Amino acid sequence: MKSLYYIFILLFALSCGNRHEKPIPYIQKTNNDSSNKVKDSIDKIINRENEKLDEEKTQDSISKHIADSLIRFVKYIKQHEHITINQRIIRIQKLYNSIGVGSLWNQGGLNDYNIDANEIEAHEIGLLLTDTNIINYNIDDIFSEINKDIVVSHSDDNRLWVVNVPENDGGTAYAPENIISWRDTHNVPKGFITSYTEGFDDIGILAYFYDIYKLKYTSSNNLYLLIGFSKGVGNIAYTLELNQKSLNWKYRGFKTTDKELKPINGRAMTYYLGSNYDDNVNYKFDTTTQTIKFKRNSGHHLDSIIKETLTFNGKYFEEKISKKN
Repeated sequence: MKSLYYIFILLFALSCGNRHEKPIPYIQKTNNDSSNKVKDSIDKIINRENEKLDEEKTQDSISKHIADSLIRFVKYIKQHEHITINQRIIRIQKLYNSIGVGSLWNQGGLNDYNIDANEIEAHEIGLLLTDTNIINYNIDDIFSEINKDIVVSHSDDNRLWVVNVPENDGGTAYAPENIISWRDTHNVPKGFITSYTEGFDDIGILAYFYDIYKLKYTSSNNLYLLIGFSKGVGNIAYTLELNQKSLNWKYRGFKTTDKELKPINGRAMTYYLGSNYDDNVNYKFDTTTQTIKFKRNSGHHLDSIIKETLTFNGKYFEEKISKKN
């Protein structure tokens, strides 16, 4: 009897154990659901990353297509330099309107190809100014139609012309590109330089030139005084030497001790008629006495005013401080 009793107890215990094991499949199912959720999250992340990669590939493809198109356009321009004045005016207009923030030129990744849209535009303007038929056109009207902010100036004898084009890049437009052209004594266009001409950009002018004067009593070739405005330094003076066929844009027309002007043998190519502390400096050029009179602030001392006179001696201007408050 005891044997049967022990057998019964054993069977009862086994049956109880089986009942405790029944929830195990349910627990296992719950773990599978969590695993599936984690897997779905990972798949979503992977899909998003793949979409980003596809978008980047698409953008790269678009940029390459834009760059290829603009490169072909640049090649076309270079291959078709000999066009009529009216055709060139239209080309310059289209170039000017196509340059700026968000333009195709900025999206095409052209930096890798050493292509500058502003430089191309400046070159086209130079070609326009040196077209032999340009003397039959009103240059002021041409550029005012392209953009009213473009500044055109010329000497009284029409031998020296400067076109100042604001860089259409969304900034303050106080760093224009300069295109300077010249003619011989028979009013025939001879050549031009731009802000991108090798060496010219080293001068660091970046000014709108409003006034051009032919200097008198010169002891060499024709000398011209250009006066303009630069946002960084205020009013600025610059001299150019012009002979029958060429232009010397490295002429040192100012005798000065100012080291900032980088003088060589005491003479500099430019002269500041004001400072960045007072952009509205008044100056006056007397065409009879060939003198420039102006006043400016002394360094950082805004209440300290210097009055100066630059006198032309036939070769260059000599500075003289006449009064300091």
